[in-house]
Amino acid sequence: MTTIMVLTIVSQLSNLAALSIWGSLIDRFSNKAVFGISAPLFLACMLAWSLTGLPSIQPIVFYALVAIHILMGISTAGVALASNNLAMKLSPAGEATSYLAANGVVTSVCAAVAPIVGGLGADFFASHRLTLAFTWTGGAQEVTVQVLNFHDWTFFFAIACLVALFPLRGLSRIKEGTGTSDRLLLRDLLFETRRSIHSLSSAAGLLRVVRIPFSFLRPS
Repeated sequence: MTTIMVLTIVSQLSNLAALSIWGSLIDRFSNKAVFGISAPLFLACMLAWSLTGLPSIQPIVFYALVAIHILMGISTAGVALASNNLAMKLSPAGEATSYLAANGVVTSVCAAVAPIVGGLGADFFASHRLTLAFTWTGGAQEVTVQVLNFHDWTFFFAIACLVALFPLRGLSRIKEGTGTSDRLLLRDLLFETRRSIHSLSSAAGLLRVVRIPFSFLRPS
């Protein structure tokens, strides 16, 4: 439980730290551009979960899980921020309340059904295994490198990654209407991250992090 709590805290902290970075990139580019880079990063994290079952990863599995949780926290911040903004911006004029309510209902229903379907799938794959290995022979000894080792939950994460690819195909059909049409690249994300880190290195940057808006707590 201590390990789980540490990983959860790491993910939440990275999520909070990434919100301002994604927000700045949305202002500079668009919600669609941020979603286009944060969603594939989230899928890559899900695929990385399935690779944690490899025997070669076991000696460093904890550090691999820390890296995955950091990247998942960063990616989920971008996905949540961009998708919520897109839902609000694309809502029909005069019908925003019903549109956002329907969007929330669909999201909640899917979030409730997904764990049930995932649990059934995990139970089914508990007795199945899929491995892929390369073997080199002819020398003094035989060398075998295991590339894939799907079993139990690793099946679940690999399938979830494949299923999540289908919604990304519809991203090109979204017409946001505002924001630059420039494509958000990885270098832009790294530049914005570096700029945010540099701003935190100053006293003013640290003050923004620890500042508490006491004025909002005062009764009007």
